[in-house]
Amino acid sequence: MYQQEDIVVDFARGLSGEVIAIEGAQLTLSRPSGHQWTQERNECRPATPAEKVDFDNARHHGTDVLRGLGVQEQWIT
Repeated sequence: MYQQEDIVVDFARGLSGEVIAIEGAQLTLSRPSGHQWTQERNECRPATPAEKVDFDNARHHGTDVLRGLGVQEQWIT
């Protein structure tokens, strides 16, 4: 279902990430900041077009915005 370079949203973290590796049911995701984590593929969904644009903007501008999980907006690098 997912392949490397797909942008997905991790339900548990409320974060979008780029799929950088797939091992069985585990996806390794990465943020533009370089933060990486693993998540079960069934805990993720494809990013919407708007979420993909936000992710690409963060990647090209060298910033990362953490949204969700009770955080209004926090810039992380």
